[in-house]
Amino acid sequence: MEEMAFLDEKELDSLAVLTGRKSAQKWRGMGKRMAAGGAAVTIANTGLVNSGKSSLFNALLDSFEQERFPVGAVRTTMQGDRENLCQGVDIVDTPGIDASDDDDDAAYSALMEADLIVAVHNIKTGMLNKSEYEWLKKLAGGMKGQEIGKRVVFVCTWIDERERQDGYQDAVKETKSQVFEALGEEVPLWEVSAKRYFTAHKKGKESLARASKIPQFKEFLLEKAVSAHGTAAQQRQQAFQQLCSETIGQLNSQKQRLQGYINRTEKNLQYKYAPAVRSWESILENFKSMREDINRKLDELKECDQGEYDKLKSRLNQMG
Repeated sequence: MEEMAFLDEKELDSLAVLTGRKSAQKWRGMGKRMAAGGAAVTIANTGLVNSGKSSLFNALLDSFEQERFPVGAVRTTMQGDRENLCQGVDIVDTPGIDASDDDDDAAYSALMEADLIVAVHNIKTGMLNKSEYEWLKKLAGGMKGQEIGKRVVFVCTWIDERERQDGYQDAVKETKSQVFEALGEEVPLWEVSAKRYFTAHKKGKESLARASKIPQFKEFLLEKAVSAHGTAAQQRQQAFQQLCSETIGQLNSQKQRLQGYINRTEKNLQYKYAPAVRSWESILENFKSMREDINRKLDELKECDQGEYDKLKSRLNQMG
């Protein structure tokens, strides 16, 4: 099955005009999910630039010597770099949010395509900022009901630089509350340290690796992936049907709104131009009456004086 076989780009552009860009993004992601069929389960991350999402996925890949996903203080991830985590499971590093509209669009489409979403937050900055909160709300808008709880996992990173400071647990608790408010569903929340995991590898300390929570988190993700793979076809079909219903509702609402606009415009035009229409109708009636009067007089003249009638008729023809 070709990618986006059931909705082409022209149709998606039309849909964006009618129901908004967000709706078209959902359909692009859904098209890729449906086209994937029985392919590998996809796990995509999301978060602000420098939130630690690329470092987290490098840790999951045990990329100790060379970064599989580029890490930097500035934007490094472009469209969505993909790597194989294990057989049947791929992970995708998406562009950091709130850097540009194009990056946000690319990230959103990749997330709507993914089977599992790992939302990453740098806990050393405290609780969620406005951009992160609104982004989670947007993600929730792309999913329905229990799908959110099944697909989304939230991760606090950089715990090594915050957990010993006062107020750390309060920050985690407040962040968890914000996540619930934004998503509208309870989702798993993990606290991990990729930095601690890499340090553990260098020093050969298994206890430090376990303290990073990276091995436990990876085990958890793989269990989620196995579960997602077993129900992927059903979940995708349900999500597809829900998106169809949502889009039909949006199109019907838009149809009603446009019909209301047409009706109001017609009434305004009728009110505005009604006097002019009546004036022209009166003028046409006068011309019609004059024409009938002229024709009647011509008929009378024809009966009385054929020669005079022919002269007058010729002059009228010349006048057009």
